[in-house]
Formats: sequence, structure tokens, C-alpha cells
Amino acid sequence: MEFDRVVDQTHAVRAFSHKQVPDETLCAIVEEAVNAPTWMNAQERKIYIATGDKAAAIRKEYAELGAANTPDRGAYKMGHHSDWSEAAQQNMAHFQDVAARTVGDDGSLLGRAENELFDAPAFALLALPPKPAPWGILDLGALEEAIVLCAANKGVSSIVAYAFIKYPDVLRKYLPIPEDQEVVIGIGLGYPDPDSPLNKIHAGRVPLDDVLTIN
Repeated sequence: MEFDRVVDQTHAVRAFSHKQVPDETLCAIVEEAVNAPTWMNAQERKIYIATGDKAAAIRKEYAELGAANTPDRGAYKMGHHSDWSEAAQQNMAHFQDVAARTVGDDGSLLGRAENELFDAPAFALLALPPKPAPWGILDLGALEEAIVLCAANKGVSSIVAYAFIKYPDVLRKYLPIPEDQEVVIGIGLGYPDPDSPLNKIHAGRVPLDDVLTIN
């Protein structure tokens, strides 16, 4: 796919179909994505991907914990909207308004989708050692974006969401994530459910002039 089309068509999918992503496709995505830059070639990042029965078991346990309003246990906390700038809070409020108008409810549908990990048939978990160097976080962000774009190029949709990393003890129950690795980023991978209203949520981006300054 032409790169411009890849970037333009990449957006968060919040409801996946049950179609599985072949292992060879997942391997091809990661093989390309690990070419993302890393400071001084440190390459400290690790990737764990849950698929099939293990992904289903994790989704089930997450849904039960979410329904019980179980506090998250992740090493990296989501924080609160008030932690962000006023401009960022306005953008978040705009997204919530668009989501409510698009889905037509009070947010409960989106909340359930998050608890159920958006029914993603596969999800990639990006990890670093505890207390990583600050540049390690930047490296992981570059890897995240590379995975999302490489997936889109192969016709695989995605969503980056805090929901995936809320309960690391559950993740370790099903995946070989050692204690000396902390899951920092989660990415759902799969194919969109064409009938879900959640996939019609598109909040857009701020004007370029609000982002870019050239002198």
C-alpha cells in the first residue's frame, strides 16, 4: 500500500471481528516494525503477542475484573485528564462528545468494549525492564507506531489502549513475561467488525497550524 494511504487509513478500531490474524502475518509485522529507531542501538524492548485461546482467556478474565470495577494493577498508571494541559483536556472532551453522539449512549458500550479488550483476536504487549532509561520509553513509542503502520500496510487494523496493560498478573498467567519485564504498551490487532457503531467513531485531529511552527 502507498505510504500516504497507510497513514491516512490508520485509526483506532474499537470492535474487532472474530477473524484470527495468521501467525505468519504477525511475524511479518514485527519483523518490519523492529527496524524502528532505538537510542544508541540499545534495542531493550520486548514484544509478547497473545493469540487464540490465550487471548480469549485473557479477555475473559479482564472482562470479569472490569465488571467488578477492580482497580488496575499495571506498573504504568493511566492518570487523570486533569494531569494534561487545558488544550489536551479540550481535545479529550471533544472525543468523548463525538463518541457519545456516534454510539448513542452514555459511554457504557465503549466501557464494556474496553473491559473486553475490544474483542481483539491478538494483542501485542510491549515491555521494558523496570525503571528504564527515559530514552527507552521513546524507543517503545517508536516501536508502537511502527507496529501500527506495518499492520495497516498488511490489512490488519489496530488500537493502542491502556486497557491491555491493566492487569499484568493476568498477562503473566498466560504469557511468558518474566518479572524483570514491565508491560508498558498494549496494541490490539485484528480485523474490524463492520457492524459495530464503535468503529464509526472518528474525532479527527486539530488543524496543522495548532501543531506546526516553521521559522
